[in-house]
Formats: sequence, structure tokens, C-alpha cells
Amino acid sequence: MENEFDLIDTFPEFMEYWNKNEKDSVSEEIKTWENYYKSNYPELFEKIVQDYSESGLNWKDIARDKIFPVNEHRIREMEHACANLRKVIRDLYNDPEILKFQLPGMTFMIFFGLGNGAGWATEYKSQPAILFGLENIVDLGWEGEMALKGLILHEMGHIIHYKLRRERKINNGKGSFWTLYEEGFAQYFESLSSLPENWHQALGQPGWAEWCEENLSHLAELFLSDVEAGREPNRFFGSWFDVEGWKETGYFLGERIINLLELPFNDLACLSCDDLEFVMRKAINKIN
Repeated sequence: MENEFDLIDTFPEFMEYWNKNEKDSVSEEIKTWENYYKSNYPELFEKIVQDYSESGLNWKDIARDKIFPVNEHRIREMEHACANLRKVIRDLYNDPEILKFQLPGMTFMIFFGLGNGAGWATEYKSQPAILFGLENIVDLGWEGEMALKGLILHEMGHIIHYKLRRERKINNGKGSFWTLYEEGFAQYFESLSSLPENWHQALGQPGWAEWCEENLSHLAELFLSDVEAGREPNRFFGSWFDVEGWKETGYFLGERIINLLELPFNDLACLSCDDLEFVMRKAINKIN
């Protein structure tokens, strides 16, 4: 029996709109993008704007400084990523190993975004959803099928995580330890459901997994130092940041911590927010 899901691919229609509009400046490119998504997918547009607003950022500044203008080479890569996404989503969502988790009816959306995330587990039209930003996927070098499989599994891990917590009526948390926990859990799910140690983050960064393993204790110390200093954990998780030249090292650290907890899958998913910092610090101490 197949799972049911909706696949919304905005990219082909967006490119038609993009190509038929004159864009003589970056500001006109931004306006073209805004007109399309604001008119056709207002909920997606609002999510993008709100995501930056909550971080104290202006989406137009991000668009101007980091996203546009779009060159032809990048468009070809996004087309390639889009085609691979459509294939891998259909294959993976109905894989017997995934079916057993009884995923809820979901929406998968492919779009040209503003760097909010290569994959984004959220809700769309009151339904669990994974949003795929093609511009981020290409920037990270994840347009191949193997990397996309890992990315999708990671985001499915988030959806399953939230589902299990809702079923037990356990709230989600916030803050640095919550981020490390939820991203670690999603990475743990990816590792259970994929080839062993097939980190999708490593496919855009040769040598990433080896460096993270060798520097695991160092990463743990840096994470705790950021917590003590009141700094957000952006350098561990944001794709525009890095730790000593390596991006997204927090996913490796989080997955290793989840493994150290040695709990059944459902119990791992349902840690109480009241106990979370204590549990995570205890696991980090095992690394150090």
C-alpha cells in the first residue's frame, strides 16, 4: 500500500514567468520573484518573509546580497536538482522501510527560494510538509540523487519526530539544546534509513565526516562555549556559516549525541523539554 502525498513543483511555471519578464536590475529580479510567489503561493511567500523577520532580517536584503542575480549555469543545475527531487521523493516515500513509520498525508513543495533551507520540515495548508529550496540545494552541491535521498530522509525524520511528540502530547522546545536535539534526531533517522554513515552534508564537502569525527570533542566544546556566551548555534547549522571552514557540523555532533543516549527510537523522539538540557549535557560530557 502506498502512502498518499501531494507534490507541488513550482519551478517550471516560475521559470516561464521569469523568462518572459524584463529584468534590467537586481531590484527588478527581486520584484519578479516576489510577484510570482506572492500571487501564486502566498502561504509559502509569507513563510519565507516571516522566517527572516523572526531572525531580525529583511528578506529583500537577503535576496539582493545572497540570491540574485541568477545565472544560466545555476538555472541548469536547479533544473537537474528538480528532476532528481521528483524521482527520489516518489521512490523514497513509498519505500517499505519508510512505510512502517506510517507517515501522515504530506505535501512536498519544490520552489526557488531565498536561502531559507535546502529542506524545510513545516506545515503547508494545515498539512505536514517538506519544502525544498532549489537555490540552497545547488549552493550546497546536493543536486545528485544520493544527496537528495539523504536530505529527504533527514526532513522525514523531523516530520516523524514531531508526529511522535504530538501523539504523546509532548511540546517541542526552543533554544540551542533543542536545535542540537531535533537536528541530531533527524540525522539519526537519516542514518538508520540510508546507507551507513551516508551523510548528505559530506557530499558537498569532501572529507567532512572524517574531520568531524576527528574533532568531535572540539565541536562539543565549541558548542558549549557558544551556549555559555549566549550565542545562537548558527555556525553549527546555518549553510551560510561554518566552523573552521566546515559547514553544518552540528548535524554530525547531534547525531553522535543521539546515539550516545542509547534509548529506544520512540523514547529518543519524546524527551521532555524539562529534562533536555540535563540529558544533552550528560551526553556531551561523554564525548569530552
